[in-house]
Amino acid sequence: MDRTQVLVLFGGESSEHDVSVSSARNVYAAIDDELYDIHLGYIENHGKWWLLGSFDMR
Repeated sequence: MDRTQVLVLFGGESSEHDVSVSSARNVYAAIDDELYDIHLGYIENHGKWWLLGSFDMR
């Protein structure tokens, strides 16, 4: 069975940037990677977007 694709998008140009990064780490850690194929989209403080492979925390 194909795993469901999930994009965790975080960061951004607001004053809540660091809170968003912290929240995304928690979401990433909680998602069952046996069921979901997780992709990470990071937005820098200056607005540049990145597609990341993973958080280095599993």
